[in-house]
Amino acid sequence: MAFYRAATKEELLNALQSFDSIPESVRIMVQNSASKEEDLAAIEVYRKETGVSISDSTDILTEYLRVYSAYEDFDKGFAVYTEYVPDGIRNRFL
Repeated sequence: MAFYRAATKEELLNALQSFDSIPESVRIMVQNSASKEEDLAAIEVYRKETGVSISDSTDILTEYLRVYSAYEDFDKGFAVYTEYVPDGIRNRFL
């Protein structure tokens, strides 16, 4: 069973910062994308600039869009949730 709690602005900003390796031009393309063609163009630019495979590029940019969208919703006043993991538990059994 999974448990969730409200995300904090600091957590969302930290999550966004984890994508700083994505070139700013690609992040802007992803943020402004309104069609599948624009999504594919962003993936292709990212792939060419980083040498990452199409599959990995898709996964990375999809995750970035999830985090960016969560931050935007939070900024608009919507509740955003994250998985609840007590301190010290996440890697305890690994």
